[in-house]
Amino acid sequence: MNEKYLHFIWKSKRLLSAELTTTTGESVRIKNFGDYNFDSGPDFFNGSILLGGLLLHGNIEMHVNSSDWMKHGHQFDLAYSNVILHVVYNHDMEIVVNGSVLPTLELKYLIDWKHFNESKQKLEFRSRIPCDQQLKDVPTKIISDQLKLNTHDRLQRKANEIEHLSKNLRWSIHELLFRFLLKNFGGKLNGFPFLELANQIPVYRFLRSSMQVREAILLGLAGFLDHDFDHQYEQELKSNWTFQKHRLQLSNVDSSSFKFKGARPASFPALRLVQFATFSNHFDWSCDFWSLEPAEIVKVFMDALTKEPTSYWENHYHLGRPKQKPSSGKLAKEASLTIVINAVAPFLFWYGQKQGDIVLLNKAIELLELLPQEKNKVLERWKSLVSYPSNARFGQAVLELNNQWCAPKKCLKCLIGKELLNLSQS
Repeated sequence: MNEKYLHFIWKSKRLLSAELTTTTGESVRIKNFGDYNFDSGPDFFNGSILLGGLLLHGNIEMHVNSSDWMKHGHQFDLAYSNVILHVVYNHDMEIVVNGSVLPTLELKYLIDWKHFNESKQKLEFRSRIPCDQQLKDVPTKIISDQLKLNTHDRLQRKANEIEHLSKNLRWSIHELLFRFLLKNFGGKLNGFPFLELANQIPVYRFLRSSMQVREAILLGLAGFLDHDFDHQYEQELKSNWTFQKHRLQLSNVDSSSFKFKGARPASFPALRLVQFATFSNHFDWSCDFWSLEPAEIVKVFMDALTKEPTSYWENHYHLGRPKQKPSSGKLAKEASLTIVINAVAPFLFWYGQKQGDIVLLNKAIELLELLPQEKNKVLERWKSLVSYPSNARFGQAVLELNNQWCAPKKCLKCLIGKELLNLSQS
């Protein structure tokens, strides 16, 4: 079973029975199945149910197992505080929200299994590559030339983002680097909330602080310290934040803007903020890293990115949330490489353009050639269709081609598309 199918039958109201009861035996009638949410947050907004004669309005969340609520960290996310019904395939634990057991509807015995088996193939990952069946007919040079164009496109697009940041505020080059790196620690899911947080940090005063104070400032600004805590380290963080908040005249952002849904525990925002605090403590911010050779640049950043945070984070992904098994709290090597690929290389490229220095522009390309490509389904799909070098330069090019050209079907601008159109006309 998968959530995609659960979403589908809920949207289409395809349940085997209209007589529904919650896992605690209460009668529940669905008055409004809600509006499907394509972004983060509960799966269906603005639903309404009649529960034991009481009409409730709010959001509806769906999972394969009830325990996925905890695994996905919804208990820490205010965006889920207005969920009125938890719809699951398998009920394996009670979920408590706002001090009350969350009404849960189990679908295990309400599913049309014949329909599920027939629909399974339709719900699987589909290629967004219009020419995937014809790629074998395209000369290698055409594909290579197109990917070289896409390498530049991707670096330019990210350089434009840095340029926009540099014009909005009068930051020094190292302050700009600080904020752009912090944004990238948030990844796709939390990049913009992390940037909002970064914009409020007095960078140089932050960098003169102790490690624990750095953690307190980041977690406090994110709104993660506005609770009562039992653990001594958590209490120390909160005490530090209370002092720094008044000393530096800071105010926290809305913690509900940070997204947990879709993030693995190792990527939860609190842990990523602490990992940035650790990185910031070990990186030499006075260093003009762009003057180094590409291999040295990689080493400087990887050394700082892979340092261990304070021992508390060996046992926690989020404040007050113990890990099931203690493990390292440091940023994984793959995640560290992703930050170098998506932040450091574009920053080099932007600075090269800013200075009119072709050496720096080439360094950005050379740096990507030194690193392995990222691991994701898009690159796996392309690797099965065409042959290209397995380094980050071509990996970034393929992602740009797939997301910015293939998905919106810009085939007439693509060298590969033009080649195939010429073949089909000849």
